[in-house]
Amino acid sequence: RLARGALPLPEVLRHGAQIAEALDAAHRRGVVHRDLKPANVMLTRSGVKLLDFGLARLAAESAEAGADLPTMTMGAGRPLTEEGTVRGTYPYMAPEQVEGAEADARADIFALGAVLYEMATGKRAFDGKSAASVMAAVLRAEPEPLSKVQPVAPPALDHVVSRCLAKDPEERWKSAKDVAVGLRWIAEAGSQAGVAAPLARRRRSRERLAWGIAGALALAALGLGAAWLRQSQPEPLVTRSLITLPPDLTTGELTGWAISPDGRAVAMALFREGTRQLFVRLLDSLDTRALRGTESAREPFFSPDGEWIGYFQGDRLEKIPARGGAPLTIVRELRSCWIAGASWSEDGTIVFACNPEGLWRVSASGGVPEKVRVETQEDLVFFGPQLLPDRRVVLVTVRPLAMAGSHGREANEVVAVDIDTGALKPLVAGDWHAFLSPGYLMFQTPEDALMVAALDVDRLRLTGQPLAALGEERVHAYVVSRNGVLVYDAPGLDLGVAGELIWIGRDGEEAPVGIPPAIFDTLRIAPDGQRIAVGIEEDRGRPPEMHLVDLARGAVIPLPNPPGADVNPIWSPDGSLLAFTTWSGSNGSLFRLRLGAGSPELLLEDPERTLVAEDWSPDGRTLLLEVHPAAGGNADLFTLTMEGEPRLQRLLETPAHEETARFSPDGRFVAFTSDQSGRVEVYLAPYPEMDRRWQVSLTGGVHPRWAPDGGEILYREGQKILAASVSTEGAVSIGRPTTVAEGDFAGAWDTRGDAWDIAPDGRLLMVRMPDRREHDMVLVTNWHVEVADLLGTGKKR
Repeated sequence: RLARGALPLPEVLRHGAQIAEALDAAHRRGVVHRDLKPANVMLTRSGVKLLDFGLARLAAESAEAGADLPTMTMGAGRPLTEEGTVRGTYPYMAPEQVEGAEADARADIFALGAVLYEMATGKRAFDGKSAASVMAAVLRAEPEPLSKVQPVAPPALDHVVSRCLAKDPEERWKSAKDVAVGLRWIAEAGSQAGVAAPLARRRRSRERLAWGIAGALALAALGLGAAWLRQSQPEPLVTRSLITLPPDLTTGELTGWAISPDGRAVAMALFREGTRQLFVRLLDSLDTRALRGTESAREPFFSPDGEWIGYFQGDRLEKIPARGGAPLTIVRELRSCWIAGASWSEDGTIVFACNPEGLWRVSASGGVPEKVRVETQEDLVFFGPQLLPDRRVVLVTVRPLAMAGSHGREANEVVAVDIDTGALKPLVAGDWHAFLSPGYLMFQTPEDALMVAALDVDRLRLTGQPLAALGEERVHAYVVSRNGVLVYDAPGLDLGVAGELIWIGRDGEEAPVGIPPAIFDTLRIAPDGQRIAVGIEEDRGRPPEMHLVDLARGAVIPLPNPPGADVNPIWSPDGSLLAFTTWSGSNGSLFRLRLGAGSPELLLEDPERTLVAEDWSPDGRTLLLEVHPAAGGNADLFTLTMEGEPRLQRLLETPAHEETARFSPDGRFVAFTSDQSGRVEVYLAPYPEMDRRWQVSLTGGVHPRWAPDGGEILYREGQKILAASVSTEGAVSIGRPTTVAEGDFAGAWDTRGDAWDIAPDGRLLMVRMPDRREHDMVLVTNWHVEVADLLGTGKKR
């Protein structure tokens, strides 16, 4: 085809993108072509085919020994590879290949640029009368600008090709996929991709001629014409759209988000059938792809070039190619701590928060983490570290350790920490911060308003008052790239949505409980079935407080609550007492309330651990607890003796995370959850030995409940309630789980998975949520333009 000259621009873009995608397919499988040239690209009716991998090698192999010989020129002046003697074709070889160095995928990208240049111009980018002259051109010469040789070529294409042809491999496109995306964008953008410079000059010449003729009739028109000809570069357009996730994915706590620095991809820790896994959404695609091997992953973050995603899985720090592949371990065993975010710098350093120890850093290629010694007189916990570009400074949200477990966010502050000296500089009261180039700090208030302020990155101080970035709109979670792509949860995702308390029979029939909708937290039905102890969040962002629902009267009665309630009430077998946990500081304390008899009584507190009441034994003698380290980490199961002096005893301690335990009605077994397999599942074990266990759920499960007769264990899996029959007489046997209820219930998409229970008559108590677009997120492009307008640092549009 090239014998007839240059290809039309649409064909250059279409065929070029297909060649780039073929290269990307090879590179993702570790194959480097090493001989990309027009003779190895076939145009067929079904599209472009990239052939002749005779010189290809696996990227992991060492370079072949021996000097490369020049390609012989045969027939019609076309370069062909002489079989068995050469390692490439000089007009398309990258400089490193010409010099005999090992070729990797970036050499193929150079060859791709040479082929694109020839397709667009009909001329080779590098040519000469001999092999030596061609080699010299590849090593030292720059081809004529594509726009000069081919006037109809838009500047965007010139940019794509010239970056492919960069002499330094580090300055080329990072992947062939990037080239394909760029070419398809030019094809789709049309006039937005720009007008070729020579063509624009000719257009202006014609325009000047027209104005000159008009000037002969009216000289004043010359001034108008000159003004009209002075065209300024239009500012980028701020656009808004919705990202809709597939219906089988749920967003969990909406905190496991990350966006690539170039704003082209979002990584999310999502739930599918009860299992959390990393998913990637390319913003130029409609697909949301799962990354295999990332089950139970959390806190994702991107490498500076967007090619890798780091994340935490169990007690490991790992990374995985953003396009999919095998995970690699960076740190095999982290300290027992509460992980709260990480950031990856341009020099290959990863800084992560590991509380209560603070900030740590480690090489992205692996090694032993090193503690960042922060100069402060106060014990702090750290959230969401974000390294500033080209700086050894990390932005981080801090809170006093004494308030680490408190529900409110009023004490949070965004600070800057020099990771070499440890110097800490306060910036602003707020949290969930992000840096937006060229110099803006975004953060949230306790009321979830998204704020933005100008940041002097040299002096590390705000240069003006923060302003509300979205007006009155509230945002639960957001991410923003350095180049101004903003993604945040749509208003319909607000976790503070009131739901309706309903009964669901085993026949599927629903009936309202008959009390007003509210933001319900944990629910526990009294043994007599006539009362419900429930946590209700009275005000968005405030901890839930304990209430009593009197079913006979349809009344909701506030109960005495200690400061900082955030309760998890548990009934005693006779229904006269409630045990509950309340968080007020860095740990949770255990209380007991005798109904109708005054204030709550403190049962037990431990400054080193958080004590969460889960169930009361049928004989009333023992409380079943899950116990967490105060600053985070895996939970274990304990018992608390309620006769005489309360005595705490360890029941089950493993390297895994065990929680949400429930006694069987006869007290002989305990149902609980564990992530020992890498996925949270429901298990059954004998009490008190706990020396054996049987798995109840098959594809993930949380928050188990026993049926009143002990013949079933019910549990949650995403938006479903499942039941598995259980026989504990003689040999333990467990039936296959079946779905008994499915719907948009509280806890299916947020942290309130405990917002359900089973009544003595077998009915389910659930919280039905209102209709909402639960999988929609708002996407804003060129957000920095709107921020500049808001703060008065940019030109008004």
